[in-house]
Amino acid sequence: MTLTIDTTLGVIKVVSQFKISRRLKKKIEESLKLAVDETKAVDELLEKIGKDIPWADTPRGSLVAYMTGQSFTQKKMSEMSGIPQGHISQMVNGKRSIGPAVAKKLGRAFRVDYHKFL
Repeated sequence: MTLTIDTTLGVIKVVSQFKISRRLKKKIEESLKLAVDETKAVDELLEKIGKDIPWADTPRGSLVAYMTGQSFTQKKMSEMSGIPQGHISQMVNGKRSIGPAVAKKLGRAFRVDYHKFL
């Protein structure tokens, strides 16, 4: 079974090897649309602040933008990613770099490609 879902960024096709109920189909559609809309909002936020903040197009800037866009506190970010809150504070304040392993955790927490944090 294939679901075709229209989002603000384009069409997403979801292929399932089993039959999906109407209720589950609706839940999948809602979740994907919400995820796409949140990602689009964060990308727009990054673009806007990039003009005023010199580090906005850095991994640190991406982290701050995604946290702001999804209203995540450092504590919530720590819970979602498994990264200690102190480390997140240091990354936000530019005192700790974001390496590949941490970028992958951030990508999973925000449900985006981890390369946005490298």
